[in-house]
Amino acid sequence: MANLYSEINNLLETLLKKLVAADKSGFKLNGKNDKYTLSEILVLMELLEGEISMLDLIKSVEMDRGLISTSLTRLTNAGWMTKNRSEKDRRVFLLKLTDEGHGVATKVKAQFKDTIGLVLKDMTINEQKAVLKFLSKLNQTTVDKYDPNSAE
Repeated sequence: MANLYSEINNLLETLLKKLVAADKSGFKLNGKNDKYTLSEILVLMELLEGEISMLDLIKSVEMDRGLISTSLTRLTNAGWMTKNRSEKDRRVFLLKLTDEGHGVATKVKAQFKDTIGLVLKDMTINEQKAVLKFLSKLNQTTVDKYDPNSAE
């Protein structure tokens, strides 16, 4: 068990380092020269679900309002989303993907799906279940430990 723990820990650390490094240098999307952060990609993915208020987006992605605002500005400048005041309540901003933004978000989502498919295709159903169980427990532990809304 100790040997497997060490290997799993090392792989997770390596994955985290690579993810942070990739986020720092940015991700090219849709053939544009600009590079986008994981935060911006996460916002794109959330907006795929349809129009959403800025407050609901902040709650959904659990990010700081300033970081969200920066991401929204970059995505708006790229022509991938719109930010308009609600007709019902002028204090509320409604966010929506443009047609181009919807295409980019759909493409990114498909790339994620393909990547996961490549990883899982050579695994048995039991191995896939073990991965799912591990990720579920890791996610729950993270939620319990780091969620500011959880009671400790």
